[in-house]
Amino acid sequence: KVDDALALGAGKSPVYLQLNIYDPHKPFTIPAGFEKREQHLRKVIALPESYRQAAARDFRPAPGDPPLLEVFRKQWGFYEPEAVMDFMTGNALAMEVADRAVNRFVQALKRRGIYNDSLIVYTADHGEMNCHLALIDKGCYIHPETQRVPLVIKPPAGFGAGNRRVEEPVSLLDIAATVCNVAGVEPLERMDGISLAPCLKGGALPEGRELMFQSGWQITGNPGCGTVRRRPDGTHHMYVYNVASATGELYDMNDPDPQNLAHKPEHQEVRVEMVRRLGALMRRDPRFGCYGAGFQMQYYAELNRGG
Repeated sequence: KVDDALALGAGKSPVYLQLNIYDPHKPFTIPAGFEKREQHLRKVIALPESYRQAAARDFRPAPGDPPLLEVFRKQWGFYEPEAVMDFMTGNALAMEVADRAVNRFVQALKRRGIYNDSLIVYTADHGEMNCHLALIDKGCYIHPETQRVPLVIKPPAGFGAGNRRVEEPVSLLDIAATVCNVAGVEPLERMDGISLAPCLKGGALPEGRELMFQSGWQITGNPGCGTVRRRPDGTHHMYVYNVASATGELYDMNDPDPQNLAHKPEHQEVRVEMVRRLGALMRRDPRFGCYGAGFQMQYYAELNRGG
């Protein structure tokens, strides 16, 4: 079927093709032919430090943990280290299987002679806790592990500025705007995302861009939102507000195993700045008004500091 679709693009007619790969996704199994790879991964994969800490306190909440995490840990918590290693190994192997599938697709493009002219976007719809904080899956909470996904864009030949890494935060909402821009399509309606085409050409993103995140519903409802801020010096933080919890969450996005910092005295300046930043974003966009009243009541002191 993929080859049939690619055949449409072998001539001059443009073609849009979306390839959805369900993996990596639980339940995980060991793929046939990956037995040696499994043995190697089990030797090099290490339990996250946040899992070790949770196990050391018998999986009771840590200071600063939002109550919501304990609810999800009861649903999606792994309490035996052996089960954690099984999960993390299976997750890694599933990603390698997905990588091989993408490689087959890329090779098909090359065989058809349309790879150089193709715009390829490689990404995912959400992240995976992968046993950080003794949790798995995506849940319906906002955390760096669930919000960060790979985003790799290969522009058509002659369009890009060579290999480069963009450190500034971008959004999955930017993909549609980018594809339309590169394809020369003018959207008829408003799009929340922005085109990343300037980045592909060696340019930069607009300065001071604001991004908002929302959480969804799964085993329980948790209306929540959050935002990120990355400074020129490289410091990068996320702040999360959950309607179902009076505990705010501040994460260091540069930490490979981020944990809530909102309750720690040394992070109060950043916490207040992020609270006010999130409040300003709520006021600016009426679609986030559903969070406004509760947020203003919970953070009255921070929002009204200095008048």
